[in-house]
Amino acid sequence: MLFRTLDNLRQKPKAVRQRVAFLTAASFTLILGGIWSLTLPAKFSSSEILAQSEGTKPFAGLWTGVRDQFSNLRQQASAIGTTMPTSTPATTSPEMIDIRTLISTSTEPTPTPIPILIGTTSAATTTQ
Repeated sequence: MLFRTLDNLRQKPKAVRQRVAFLTAASFTLILGGIWSLTLPAKFSSSEILAQSEGTKPFAGLWTGVRDQFSNLRQQASAIGTTMPTSTPATTSPEMIDIRTLISTSTEPTPTPIPILIGTTSAATTTQ
């Protein structure tokens, strides 16, 4: 029966086939949307009951998780800062390190500058 219906539909003009395809897709979408909307109240009520039974607000767990992630990040950053070797002695004062001091105490050889030649051409240019 389904194959006969599809064969008959193939014989119809393109506009009719497109209309049938649209109506079929729209009806399936409406059916799924209806089923989904019928299940929403049950999901909302269960999350409210769960939140009330725990004595917390719905977003309290989210904020707690974000707060925990930031504290873990701070701990990891401080651990990295204490284990990284430095070329100058570590100080506890919040002074800025002078970049010239870092450059002058560097053990890497200073590269020699390479001259950059820029050439242009135009009709008014003459060589001497």
